[in-house]
Parts: sequence; C-alpha cells; structure tokens
Amino acid sequence: MGTAFNEDIWRARAWARYTKSQLAPSPPVNSQWAKDLISILNISNLVKWCTTRGIKVQFNKMENGQYDSILKTISISCQAFPTKQLLYLLHECGHHLIAAKEKNDRFSMGYGRGEDPEVNKLLIHRMAILEEECEAWERGRRLAKRLKLNISWEDFNLLRLDCLKTYVLWTASGYRARTKKK
Repeated sequence: MGTAFNEDIWRARAWARYTKSQLAPSPPVNSQWAKDLISILNISNLVKWCTTRGIKVQFNKMENGQYDSILKTISISCQAFPTKQLLYLLHECGHHLIAAKEKNDRFSMGYGRGEDPEVNKLLIHRMAILEEECEAWERGRRLAKRLKLNISWEDFNLLRLDCLKTYVLWTASGYRARTKKK
C-alpha cells in the first residue's frame, strides 16, 4: 500500500530540498524549487482527473510507475523528483486511456504479462509491448495538452526517450521467432 498524494507534504519536501541546496558551497543558480512547485500543482490537477475516473493514485518505493487496469490503480515512485513523478503519472494515465476495452480495440486491456513465458519471448509479443508503451506516452502527452498542464516538453521528451530506449533494447534482445506450424 502506498502513500496518497498530499500537496502540502510535497511542497514541504520541495522547500526542504531547496533550503538544503542553498547551504551547499556553490548553490545552484536556476531553482529546482520553482520547477518542483509547478510540477506539484500539475500532479494535484492530474490526481483530481484520475479521481474523477475512479483511478487511485499512490506513491511507493519503486522505480518509475505502474498502472493496474484491474484495480484501476496507478503507482508512482515516491523517490523521484516531482517533475519526473508528473511525467510518469502522465504516462500511466496514458495506459489507462488505451486500456479502455470499449474505446480501443487495438490495445484493449493492455498486453499480457507473464502468463506464458514462451509467448513473452516472441518478437511479436515484445513489439506489441513496445507499441503500447509508445502509445501510452503519446496519450499522456495529449492529456497534458488537454488539461493545459504547464510542463517542460524537453523534460517530457528526454524521459520518454530514456524509458522507451529500455523497451527497444529489450525488444531487440533475447527474442525468438515464432516457429511455423506444420
């Protein structure tokens, strides 16, 4: 079980990071604190959007983020800075948007995870996962625009590329071709 988003706590953490950074021998010139505050406001708006759709958002000690379409739960890393939390949350909202079976027959209910280890090794399965990950980032981007969230598109694209790179490398390694049936 994770922690629910609390805007006041997130702001207090951002302030604590800022004051600590100012004690450094050479304090940073551009303030991460301002970026944090904008991201926290955006997270708050996005969590409200999730709530209206019956999605529970929680913050856990984990990497990146995860969407559970059965439980309608999004888990985000509590260890990431607010900017990354926001971007991971947008991506996971993208998974929610493409998982709606009645709205999207291409990605309906997401890709299978771990049911059959042999299927998981197939290139076609890995390509389907890569396609869904790309689409989830695109849906998250469109959601940010629709909600008029103030985000850095440079940060968005850098994180998107970094995350997708791991899927591309995974897709290209260790797969096997489907054997032909006689």
